[in-house]
Amino acid sequence: MVVLADADIDQAAGVLIVKLAPKIRALKIGAWDQLGIEMGPLVAREHCDKVKGSIDLGV
Repeated sequence: MVVLADADIDQAAGVLIVKLAPKIRALKIGAWDQLGIEMGPLVAREHCDKVKGSIDLGV
């Protein structure tokens, strides 16, 4: 979803939160060696920097 500068930010944020919250709560988070894990830790500086760069670009 892209939120443009003239959007009602409170409404957009409310919609994002309502739709994302259940999906976030359902994520299976844990160590890489566990079965069924969907998200785990970033253990290398390069990976952390890449993710941070993507977030910064989005912002």
